Amino acid sequence: MEKVVLAVNTGSASKKYAAYRGEERVASVVYEKVSDGFSASSDIGGVKKQWPTDEKSYTESAAVVARLFRDEKIFDDNPHCIGFRVVHGGAQRMPLLLTDQSSASLESTNGLAPLHNGPAMEEIRAMKNVFPGVPMVAVFDTGFHATMPDHALHYAIEKKTSDELGLVRFGFHGISCESIVWRYAGTASGVPHRLIVCHLGGGASVTAIRDGRSVDTSMGFTPLEGLVMATRGGDIDPGALMHIAATQKKTPDEMMEWLNNECGLYGLTGTADMRDVIAGDLAGDPTKKMALAMYTHRVKKYIGAYAAVLGGVDAIVLTATIGEHAPHVRGKILEGLEFLGVQIDSERNKALRDGAEGVISSESSKVRVEVMSTDELGVIARESLKLTT
Repeated sequence: MEKVVLAVNTGSASKKYAAYRGEERVASVVYEKVSDGFSASSDIGGVKKQWPTDEKSYTESAAVVARLFRDEKIFDDNPHCIGFRVVHGGAQRMPLLLTDQSSASLESTNGLAPLHNGPAMEEIRAMKNVFPGVPMVAVFDTGFHATMPDHALHYAIEKKTSDELGLVRFGFHGISCESIVWRYAGTASGVPHRLIVCHLGGGASVTAIRDGRSVDTSMGFTPLEGLVMATRGGDIDPGALMHIAATQKKTPDEMMEWLNNECGLYGLTGTADMRDVIAGDLAGDPTKKMALAMYTHRVKKYIGAYAAVLGGVDAIVLTATIGEHAPHVRGKILEGLEFLGVQIDSERNKALRDGAEGVISSESSKVRVEVMSTDELGVIARESLKLTT
């Protein structure tokens, strides 16, 4: 019988669990923080359920999932191994077997990705309590971007400081990008030569991929660089940040808290929920119209930049929550890119919502534009099985 791997993705506002038997996802559970509390849902053997939940259940979701999967005979007592998405591993990019020593080392990177690493480490500790003795693996968001050339990897600062502090552009959402490349590799046409992946969720990034390998990405040393996001502002002049810190007497820790939690869509509009921003844009709310214009402008700008880096583009993929569910946002991002060979079929775009996949470019478009679901959990399961077999 094929081994069952449990994959875990702890995000800033969700927890996703899935059990894989070989390449097949046999069960999944999702816990989410929503505007009015918490929600939970499952898909086990094709049977989908939703149930009310609360903060306590959200916190103790590891135990709930373990009990549910055991009751449903997804595995007898324990999975073969458990893999976790860990956003930032510092210099550690390749999948890592989690021991007491390596777990303690990872704790030191929490400050580099506070919205994700802290919750991920809490989830690892919870799973160790629920599944004592089961091999556990950390799979890093930064691994896919290890192929970036030096001129995209480094900042323009003195080498001594860069080397001493490990200051390089790690990039993130690599597991998502790897998932998209993996899916293309299984098709008759294969991986596009020049591919741009727009991962648009609470966190957001754009990645330039040549022949399946990352050559540049919008996030940098931390997930703060790049696009406008739910609570992160993306690219901001460092001089402006120095001015804010000096005039408002903010400490480095206070600045990190502000940059991670109080900027982006939230800072602009008072809501981090793109659905509320879209509704405001459609209703003519000037604040939300400006916020959405800023959001889509930044994505468009990076697409143009990476088309230049790649020497053109053969395919653009939009993925993650906003990329998969928001045709209004996709349309605003892609309009005006005809000079690159992008022709969008507005009816196709409008028809794809609520996680549906498909091509939204027209038949005459020189660039294939596609909405695809990312399967980060599948990548985590596959990498974890490799390391423990």
